[in-house]
Amino acid sequence: MKTIGRRMRFYRTIGAKLKGGEMAAILNISQGSYSDLEHDHAKPSSDTLIRYCTETDINIFWLLTGEGKMARPIGEVEKEKEENSEISIIWQNGMVVGNHQVDNDHKYLISLINTIQAAVNCGLGKEVILNYIAQLLSYTEVHFKREEEIQRSIKFNSLDEHKESHKRLLDQLISLRNEVGSAEPGEHQKAILEILFNDLTEWLFRHMLDEDLKMTEYFNLEKNHRVEDNSEE
Repeated sequence: MKTIGRRMRFYRTIGAKLKGGEMAAILNISQGSYSDLEHDHAKPSSDTLIRYCTETDINIFWLLTGEGKMARPIGEVEKEKEENSEISIIWQNGMVVGNHQVDNDHKYLISLINTIQAAVNCGLGKEVILNYIAQLLSYTEVHFKREEEIQRSIKFNSLDEHKESHKRLLDQLISLRNEVGSAEPGEHQKAILEILFNDLTEWLFRHMLDEDLKMTEYFNLEKNHRVEDNSEE
């Protein structure tokens, strides 16, 4: 995944991996500057991390596996970002939740967002882009309902919290659609469309990485139980 994908994944997962002192060292800032991240809680919020993390880029594979380079110089990151400004989101193994239906849904949501990005890059009109956003909204509703049914079946203990998160995410997507729809032709509309992909990317990773990866443990336990049952037979 290119720069934006790694960065959004970093925002959502780094708080669970590192303590404040380690985070301060990675970001090359003082422990004092980082103190508010540690105040009252061990894991900083993603919104606070975003504020602090705009000057770095972390290799997501290092973050999840410990392999490869941890980070790259900001100049190299910005150069890649400029060179690959039209690169789409790419599916990675680190995104796997562990349920075939959920993972396939996520792959399709990525493809829809990539289609929207392609439409923006090609200069297609607002009505075309709104049509693609409508498809994204429709499939998101289907996906969320399917996901909640799966969570009930595995007795996911954060189901109510997850449903509330789904509602917030749908509201955010509707707000993005309305913002694009109300944009007047000209520079304002162009500016809205240019930031749309970044907003959709953040929206998607907020769902996939901040919420859905919590289910991975349940799916792994379910697989282990099936293996144990088969071995007993």
